[in-house]
Amino acid sequence: MKCIELIKLFYEEILCNQVVLSLISGFVGAIIASIVTYRATKQAHENNIELEKLKEKETEKAVVLSIVEELNVLNEIYSDQMNDYFKQLELDIDYLNSYYIVTQDFFTVFTNNSDKIGSISNKELRNLIVKIYVYFKRLLEDFNLLKLYLDELENKKAVLNELRAVSWSMKHTYDKIKSLYNLIIAKTNEIYGETND
Repeated sequence: MKCIELIKLFYEEILCNQVVLSLISGFVGAIIASIVTYRATKQAHENNIELEKLKEKETEKAVVLSIVEELNVLNEIYSDQMNDYFKQLELDIDYLNSYYIVTQDFFTVFTNNSDKIGSISNKELRNLIVKIYVYFKRLLEDFNLLKLYLDELENKKAVLNELRAVSWSMKHTYDKIKSLYNLIIAKTNEIYGETND
């Protein structure tokens, strides 16, 4: 009997009380709303992360393909001239006796995207791109240095050995650039498919 009286008392005192019922229903509603909001926010966050990853991949691809195109253009413009230029060394000439004037920045795409090079996900391709541009810059410095030595040679023949060393260094650097260029093209084709449309 006591149990029935307790239930009756509970019903009359607590469940019939509108304030308590409102509080209980508000609490349950708040919990359900919090769970729904949490799940929606989590899903939106995951979607945003996925979209950001896709955007980064597209940016990476665009940067790499632009760099490859810049290298293609440089190769088209200068490959024959440079091959002819360095054939002098193969004809038993100890040093290059003419110079090639370098007055411009030929690496506009690379320079403007240098902050994105580090985000290229393929380590080998990223390293090859950095290496080829470093060798290109070295080659341009060697051209400028060769001009200085040739100018000095007009007055002093004592720089002949220096000219030989710089000339062979330039040939080695140029050969390395050609090799790196071929590796970049091959790696880009491997990662992104054929880039020569």
